[in-house]
Amino acid sequence: MIRVGMAFGAGNKGETGSFHGNVWAGILNGFEAARAEAEDWPDMGAGHRRLEGARITRLWDPNRENAERMARVFGIETVCDSYEELAEDVDAGLIGEDGRFDKLTYARPFLERGLPTYIDKPLALKADEAREICALAEAHGAPMFSCSGWRFCDGAQHLRAEMAEFGGARLLIGIVSMSKFDVYAIHPVDTALGLMGSRVAGVANAGDVGRDITRLRWEDGRQAVLHMYDRSIAGGRRFIVYGPDGHAETADFGEIHPPLLEQFLQMCRTTEAPVSSAEMIEAARIVEAIRPLRGAVEELRL
Repeated sequence: MIRVGMAFGAGNKGETGSFHGNVWAGILNGFEAARAEAEDWPDMGAGHRRLEGARITRLWDPNRENAERMARVFGIETVCDSYEELAEDVDAGLIGEDGRFDKLTYARPFLERGLPTYIDKPLALKADEAREICALAEAHGAPMFSCSGWRFCDGAQHLRAEMAEFGGARLLIGIVSMSKFDVYAIHPVDTALGLMGSRVAGVANAGDVGRDITRLRWEDGRQAVLHMYDRSIAGGRRFIVYGPDGHAETADFGEIHPPLLEQFLQMCRTTEAPVSSAEMIEAARIVEAIRPLRGAVEELRL
């Protein structure tokens, strides 16, 4: 049994905090609906699918009261007094996000022990910060990855299978309704990298704040156009890929968190990260480059 320590996740209804911890805990530990109702704790999809072989055994959140309530709902044995304690007596780590954008601080105890670690998106707001986290993991031999859950979701897997049938993608169009650019821009960018591969040579952004229209250009001439709009448009998300002999699209992403945690557990078993350091840094670099380019005409070469 893989014992997992988890940082963050105990943000309750209407409060600041990552709710991904609820989903992760439900998938790995199970979910007591009656207990959640008694604690007035959000479901957030918890317990709808289980993965065997791992369990969250230690939890830390700056809101101690909420952490204790969450621990009762998901059967987490230990609520830690500090995030440093999370990396004790465990085999791996999960780092959530609550808007602090300081993943290095909270991942450090796991990485310095060489423990497999998944870090919730975004890994960092700046490429230099992403590079520092990757360097720390590599220095201590800690398998680590961070990515959008969309990269491995059912919809993305469908597109990859279709692309293999028509010679790969030359053009990707993504339309995403989202909020909070710093939190969510990584979703379409990382999806594009997961489908098209790394080595983006340039980016341009013809949009505005809240209405970003970004073009990514690969070294070999392939392109992606990502429409990242705020909630002023409806429709959720849709990706279309075009290749030499066909095209495919998806608006049904299906399950997101179980496939992501499957990648995490596979990494724990094999010590092989599913996303390379170079690609994680590239994703952070692209998002960082997009931000100040709003309304620009000329491409920023990477």
